[in-house]
Amino acid sequence: MQKPDSAIMYLSNARTIEPKNRITIDALANAFFYSKNFDSAIYYWKYIVDNWDNNYEAMLNLVQIPISSGKYDEAEYYTDKLISYGEKKKELAEIYNIYGINIIKESESMAIKAWEKSIQIDSNFTKGFENLFRFYFDYKKDYSKARHYAIEMMKRRVSVPYN
Repeated sequence: MQKPDSAIMYLSNARTIEPKNRITIDALANAFFYSKNFDSAIYYWKYIVDNWDNNYEAMLNLVQIPISSGKYDEAEYYTDKLISYGEKKKELAEIYNIYGINIIKESESMAIKAWEKSIQIDSNFTKGFENLFRFYFDYKKDYSKARHYAIEMMKRRVSVPYN
């Protein structure tokens, strides 16, 4: 596999030949992402979103990068657009779920917000309910809130797995 910098050079040259080639632009965005040049990756994914339909993957990336860098509010715009994709809600809910898991030690309130967002996106997303249940039951000892999430899970015929 070539280094991202080499790929960026080749793809930039390809883009000068065919500047509106979506495959080249997406590959260029990915190369910038893997070289950790997130601003350039975001630029090209936004270009895809602005110029083509069927841009789910680019929008998904525009949600993941800000979330992973703690810019939760910045991700909201593309989250709202992605929710309209319906059949892919679970993937988007999973992004918020993972963010909640990763941020819990730094900010409990952001983790809760992320897990609640995962449920808002997909009301049958079991992992969001499970994490909220476990957080309130195991860590906060707030059995009333834990009970609430357990009941919501049961309404959806979701069970809490035993560890």
